[in-house]
Amino acid sequence: MTSYSTEQVQLYLLDFGTEALKVYKESPHVGDVVFVNDTEKISRFFEMIQKEIRERKTILSNYNGDYDLYIKNADKPMPIIVVMLNNFEVFSENFNNKYDDLFLTLTREGVKCGIV
Repeated sequence: MTSYSTEQVQLYLLDFGTEALKVYKESPHVGDVVFVNDTEKISRFFEMIQKEIRERKTILSNYNGDYDLYIKNADKPMPIIVVMLNNFEVFSENFNNKYDDLFLTLTREGVKCGIV
């Protein structure tokens, strides 16, 4: 947050631990901080991230699917989206593997689109 602008990096924090990440909630870099009891926000987050991957794939298709090539040549910024999950074990226990496939998609396809 101290080294990059909001046009370069955006963070989404999923905190299923001690909720210590809530201190970052007011940062302009942070899209949202989600906690274990925020079931509706969790569902909306995964819908948003899937939509973002689809949109970025479409945009990046004009750049050979290469996020870095897009950043070097495009006029419109496309920030890296960092998804941080604190305490996957609690997350997995509470959602009974409901989002496992989405995490696989995120880790497999997200990197190519600037979502890590």
